[in-house]
Amino acid sequence: MTPHRSSRRWPLRLLGVAAAVVLAGAGTVAVDSPANAVTTNQRMVTVQMVPELPGVAFTFDNQPYSSGPGGIFNVPTNNLVDTASRLAVPTQQIYPTIKVSLDRVTNSPVHGVFTRSLVVELDEQRYVTIQLMTPKQSLLASGSVSSITLNDTLGRTITLSGKELSHPVWLAASEPARVRGGVGGRVVTYSVKSVIMRGSNVVNSGQQHFTANSSITWQIPVILYSLTIEANELLAGAPAGSSVQLTFPDHSKEVIPLGRAHRVVLTDLPR
Repeated sequence: MTPHRSSRRWPLRLLGVAAAVVLAGAGTVAVDSPANAVTTNQRMVTVQMVPELPGVAFTFDNQPYSSGPGGIFNVPTNNLVDTASRLAVPTQQIYPTIKVSLDRVTNSPVHGVFTRSLVVELDEQRYVTIQLMTPKQSLLASGSVSSITLNDTLGRTITLSGKELSHPVWLAASEPARVRGGVGGRVVTYSVKSVIMRGSNVVNSGQQHFTANSSITWQIPVILYSLTIEANELLAGAPAGSSVQLTFPDHSKEVIPLGRAHRVVLTDLPR
């Protein structure tokens, strides 16, 4: 008689198991009993930085995040509506020589049902040191020139003068550009238009080219000359005078002592 009563309870236990399986398949997670089940609606937003820089700080729904290897970070969310407007990237210096600012955020059409993909297009700047090299490969003092003018492949003209010549400067290294299959970083190339020294351009305009993404130190060779002056009386050939006056292309003047030999050699003069 006892085995018979036990067999009557098995159908109820099987029904309980079946009910739990159906509920879990409907999107709930059973914990101990159906009464403790919770609903999960988590979705994912993939954030891709262009260029693919790690360490870029951004916020999504005012929560702070940072891009990882390859410039990618996956942000969990339960709302996939209007994701691009909910992401913000402040202008920031991510490395000692790299600074980025937001150009725009676009939605990538390639994503799953429960995911979204955002492409964050960044303007990248590099901290560039410009060194002027004499024909003898020595550094020309920055105070010797009045300005340096550069043209870039984006159609801009940049002129550096004053204190900008004595320390590194921030220059655009790349900006977003449409490429086949999406967006890529377009490298910015610079040509040296002029280096003005005492009113004369001491480079051949447009001959030298540099990029800020491949080197943070630009060595620009400049065209300089030497001049030997001897002061002698024309008829007798005897030394004459004690100094000479030079007038430069900017009309500035400089008096040079001749010394006892009445001969002086001047170097690093602009053409």
